[in-house]
Amino acid sequence: MKTLIRTVVLTASLLLLATPAVAQERGNAGFNLDADIGLAQFFNGGPTGFGVNVRPGYRLSNGLALEVNLGYHTGSKGGVSQSVIPFLLGASYGFDVGSIRPFVGAHLGLAALRVKIPAIEGFFGFSPSATTTQLAFNIGGGVDYMLNDKIGVGGSVYFWNFFGSFGGSGQMLNAGAHAIFQF
Repeated sequence: MKTLIRTVVLTASLLLLATPAVAQERGNAGFNLDADIGLAQFFNGGPTGFGVNVRPGYRLSNGLALEVNLGYHTGSKGGVSQSVIPFLLGASYGFDVGSIRPFVGAHLGLAALRVKIPAIEGFFGFSPSATTTQLAFNIGGGVDYMLNDKIGVGGSVYFWNFFGSFGGSGQMLNAGAHAIFQF
């Protein structure tokens, strides 16, 4: 796990150092709000469900945005339900290509994970559940079509990893519709 954390920190540091050298001055620094909603697929035999993420942040004039990733992901399979509520800090970088804006992002932080299994007969409808908070990260990206200077729509895909989730490591893929609002 130390190796993964070092890799994430090194990658983020290189991105921050390289950004001024490759970015064009756009002069549009300010607050932004990214949001996406779509499919959440929990790996290792887990359920398929839906997920929503909201990423408020501050966009620097060179295309780099520092942001917080807040979300809710849930799914159910065979009566067993899983949910994830992440709180992560990270960054995204948008590349200007006219009206098309590809972007990449990575976030690291904590996620509350919950698993609930169906009620057990003979225990008065008691439904056991387990909740834990784990270290989590996501990495991904997508593309937006900018409708004007302030609003864009498109798609995004993020891979998630949760360390130590209920005794192991859990992964999830979140893909869906994406929107960006710049202030």
